[in-house]
Amino acid sequence: MSEKMKQDSINNIEELRKQFPELSERVYGKPLVYLDNAATSLRPLSVVDEWTQMSTKCNANLHRAVHHLADIATKKYEDTRAFVARSCFSIRNYLHFRHD
Repeated sequence: MSEKMKQDSINNIEELRKQFPELSERVYGKPLVYLDNAATSLRPLSVVDEWTQMSTKCNANLHRAVHHLADIATKKYEDTRAFVARSCFSIRNYLHFRHD
């Protein structure tokens, strides 16, 4: 691997880490390395920002309410599911989203 490729890889990792606020923490003087995603996964800033937006602008029960905020929330949710399905090269109806 060339020096430029190594430096590009390091820069990409640093940019990626910036998207996860927790990774700016230091533990015992070293940058945090987070491997425990079985129970809790870290969220990138884009997800934190959208969560805040949803919680403050259109907090509602998805698919259950018949008012404006619920319509907005449900549409955003379904749009996100479709995006994830496209990103995973899956057919939306066959991609199963679970919550336990």
